Amino acid sequence: MNQEQIDLIATKVMGWKRQHACGIEWWADESFRIISDCEATGVIIDVDDFNPYECWGSAGMVWDKLVELGYRLLAQGITEGCMATWITEDSTDSTGICGGFTEAIAQAALKIAEGGVER
Repeated sequence: MNQEQIDLIATKVMGWKRQHACGIEWWADESFRIISDCEATGVIIDVDDFNPYECWGSAGMVWDKLVELGYRLLAQGITEGCMATWITEDSTDSTGICGGFTEAIAQAALKIAEGGVER
């Protein structure tokens, strides 16, 4: 993936521009975990304990976008994965804090961003 594709996913799918590394993991049982690096800790926080506004301030809306995208990918049969570090201030490393990010997930997200998948 090149920077243009990464930015397209960031702005079209998630509705925000490059910020700190934040994201989610989702699994086949539809559970979600938050990956947050807003204090440069890279900690993973359980969804129940997570307040996106506390972490991202007015960008807390990104949580809804991430969950929505997670469900869309689940609906396409991509049942496990995570997305986090494609939106960072200093890196576009797609392995980053959660390591489970795959090219298949990236491509599916890109397809949605380009309008090729029902949103």
